Amino acid sequence: MILETLEHTYMWGHLPRTTTKYRLRCDNPGCGKEYEKLACLVRKVHKRTNHPNKSFDEIRDFCSKRCSWDACDTSREITCVGCGKGFIVQKRVLHRGRKYCSNKCMESHVVCICKEEGCDEPVKARSYYNAANLQKHKAYCSKHKRLKGRFDARVEVLNLLGGKCAYCGEREPRYLQIDHVHNDGLAHRKEIASRRTARRAEPNLTPQGLWPAEVKRHIEKYPGSLQALCANCNCSKNGNGGVPFVPDKFTRRKAA
Repeated sequence: MILETLEHTYMWGHLPRTTTKYRLRCDNPGCGKEYEKLACLVRKVHKRTNHPNKSFDEIRDFCSKRCSWDACDTSREITCVGCGKGFIVQKRVLHRGRKYCSNKCMESHVVCICKEEGCDEPVKARSYYNAANLQKHKAYCSKHKRLKGRFDARVEVLNLLGGKCAYCGEREPRYLQIDHVHNDGLAHRKEIASRRTARRAEPNLTPQGLWPAEVKRHIEKYPGSLQALCANCNCSKNGNGGVPFVPDKFTRRKAA
């Protein structure tokens, strides 16, 4: 509520200027605090929050956001999962599923223990709930979540290449490697290195490894240029001058 109109003088460079400000009373029945605010800010609030048919004298203005929330019933009090304290959340953000009163509580609260066998690392809430792109790995610690994500990305790339060794048919992803059919892997890795370091002052042209996204782009651009080989077949091809070496008989190692 507007109680009084006042004049406010301020300096604009070396020249004094005069504007209008209002003395108001907070419209929250439980507060009633009196305060001063520039007229331009009051008009801005009136234009944004009040109905256009209301007169300027019927403005509802509040001294703080908390008073506005209490008076307009736009907030709810929920309990923090970490510390157990109650805190105010606006209605419009309740659907986001906020559970903690602060980032400090979220970073310190332990949700579970890493479910990787032999790992007792606690999983903090920030790591657990921020795993939107790795929902199936959210119960792992940061180390194993990273390893699982890399392994899944590798399996996805190998599945694009058939998911098995092109020579012997081995299907275990841990044994499979990516091979360039035309033996141009060094040139391909140098091209990737030059592209990654193009904006640096001193480009590093050392051959670098292939990222899953780069392998996918290469498969789409040059179909049939890559294949999946197991470690034995890939090593035998390299030792045979880049020519595929297929033995007369494949032997399997017996379990110990």
